[in-house]
Amino acid sequence: MAIGTYGRGIYIADIGPIKEFKPEVFQESAHLFDIKDTIRWSRFERRGDTIGELVRAENPPVGANIYYYLKADAQNVKVTVKDLEGTVIADMTPSAKKGLQKQFWNLQRQVAGAGGPGGAGGRGAGGGGGGGGRGGGRGGGLENGAYKVTLTVDGKEIATKKMTILPDPMFK
Repeated sequence: MAIGTYGRGIYIADIGPIKEFKPEVFQESAHLFDIKDTIRWSRFERRGDTIGELVRAENPPVGANIYYYLKADAQNVKVTVKDLEGTVIADMTPSAKKGLQKQFWNLQRQVAGAGGPGGAGGRGAGGGGGGGGRGGGRGGGLENGAYKVTLTVDGKEIATKKMTILPDPMFK
């Protein structure tokens, strides 16, 4: 894992797809990396973000990081999350720039017609490269379980990967 600084604190970075970094992946026009199991951390009944009297820790955003690679700039990139029956949960329009990209999704159901420029709730719900703010267009939370994430580049479906949302281990 990579370690770095965030403000005045220290964080361990999610290196995500590094095990898939193989020469053949970077020869493809686009690639969707495997998605790590995502824990839906409960923020209910937590006692704030302090540990003792002198330490303060920032909680990471609750959501999933979706990594993909583009060999060249694209005209249109779309990341779609569906349940196992094929119902669209969220449509996001992330970065179309070449290189390794990260799309953050806050595990919220997209409200029909409320997409905005960043897809599911604008940049706050995961518009390109980080997300994490507060966006409109949020629907209800999702049940824990398996979902399908599809990367589409310039109208061509590149790949679909499984994503699993797990419950907070402290509240099982």
